[in-house]
Amino acid sequence: MDKDGNFEIVVSSEENKPAGCKNWMKTLSDPESAMLIVRQTYNDHDNEIPATVTIEKLEGQTLPTPVTCEQVDEALKKSALFVGGASFMFARWAKGFQKHVNELPLFDQEVSNKAGGDPNIRYFHSYWRLADDECLVISATPPKVETWNFQLNNHWMESLDYRYYQIHVNMHMAHYRKDKSIRIVIAHSNPAELGLENADAYDWINTTGKPLSL
Repeated sequence: MDKDGNFEIVVSSEENKPAGCKNWMKTLSDPESAMLIVRQTYNDHDNEIPATVTIEKLEGQTLPTPVTCEQVDEALKKSALFVGGASFMFARWAKGFQKHVNELPLFDQEVSNKAGGDPNIRYFHSYWRLADDECLVISATPPKVETWNFQLNNHWMESLDYRYYQIHVNMHMAHYRKDKSIRIVIAHSNPAELGLENADAYDWINTTGKPLSL
C-alpha cells in the first residue's frame, strides 16, 4: 500500500504468480474460480470516500470472447439455482435463530465462512419478537476492534431500510456511557416516549413497524 492508501492485488494461478508480488490471491482450478467479491466497510457513510476499483487483464487476449447460447443457458440456470439456494439457506438460518428469540448468541464461524462470511469478522445472529408496548435492550462493552456494527434484518437476512430509518448503529455513531459500554434499544417508537431515562446514553434502533424479525 502506498502513502495515499492505494494498492494493487494480483489474482492468478500459482504458475502465473508474478515474482516478488506482495499482494497476491490464488485462483482455483477445481472448482474453477469465477467470482471476485469486494467489500468495503463504512463507519461514516456521509464523509468516508468510496473506493475506486478497476480490473486490468495483464496478459493474453484483452477483448472478451463472444457469448454463446450455451453460456447464456448455463448462466440462467446458475442464476435460478442461486436464487433458490440463497432463499432456502437464509430461511433455514432464520428458523434456527427462532430457537433463541430475544437473545444474541455467537454464530457458528464455520457455517458463516462456508456461506461467504468474512473469516475476520465474528457474527452474532438471532430473532427478536416485540409487542407494541415492549422494547428489547442490549447492553454491551465493545472490545477494541477496527469496527463493529449492529443492525436489524428481515427474515431473509436483508437489512431493513437504512435510508429512512435508524436500523443500525456502529462504533462511530454509538452513544457511549461513562464506563465505555453501550445500550441498544430496539423498539417500535422512540424509547423516550416509553419512559426510558434520557440521562443514560442509548441508541434507538427502529423496528420500522415489524413485530418480529432478525
